[in-house]
Amino acid sequence: MGIEPEEYYDDLGHEEWDRSEELFVHSVEHKNTFPYLEEHLPEEGHILDAGGAAGRYTVWLAEKGYEVTLVDISEEQLKIAEEKLHEKGLLDKVEIKKGDIRDLEYEDEAFDAVLCLGGPLSHVIDDEEREEAASELVRVVKKESPVFVSVMGFYGCLMLHVLQGWSFVWEIEDFYKRQKYDEKHREKAGEEDPGFANTYFFKSSQLRNLLENNGLEVEKLVGLENVVSVMEHHTNKDVTEIESDYKEQLRKVASTIRDDKASPDLSNHILAIGWKK
Repeated sequence: MGIEPEEYYDDLGHEEWDRSEELFVHSVEHKNTFPYLEEHLPEEGHILDAGGAAGRYTVWLAEKGYEVTLVDISEEQLKIAEEKLHEKGLLDKVEIKKGDIRDLEYEDEAFDAVLCLGGPLSHVIDDEEREEAASELVRVVKKESPVFVSVMGFYGCLMLHVLQGWSFVWEIEDFYKRQKYDEKHREKAGEEDPGFANTYFFKSSQLRNLLENNGLEVEKLVGLENVVSVMEHHTNKDVTEIESDYKEQLRKVASTIRDDKASPDLSNHILAIGWKK
């Protein structure tokens, strides 16, 4: 068995919350997500943040006045979310519950919108279970309501790992065929294994097909980091280490081209915006 997401994110602790504040590429991911939420979310309602970890989006939603249900597989991440909500006086607006996106314990059409952001769907590495998870995300949202899903991108990942020099690029044909980081991959990587959770990396067409096959009409695919993705890992820097003018130029570039058709497959994270048929 590989590193299961629950174990990985329990061990990760506050790093999941901190990543969008401390690492530049992750700050771009979040900054490029919020405009689509602002544009497509209903003015009010009950929102599900599925796989929301430490509650980065839950806090934002609660601050906007939404009723929010946060579900995640990691108890440690949910504890951190509770801390953050308590600090901001928002706990009364949020239900926090441990759960799995493959089996959501809610009635059909229970929510006015569903978020599954940051890659929870990528951590479902079994093909059939990934179908089940996508079906669940659609099942619990009301008809003609939005669903926002972001996953980890295959080509963006591949470019990063070529730059990093991780050993699995020596087995490129196998990785291209499987698109997975799991126990088999760890065995080949040996000491160079990066120690990540089990992950399936998506091509943008696969994300679209998965969601559309499970009842969503996908309106848009977005490359959240696009060309800035290559700053990750050994080229990534703390936000404070990048000159402010250059930082703003990079953010402007990533924002400008995020809707370009080629942008999703350049990105560490691909965002899909769809509506339940």
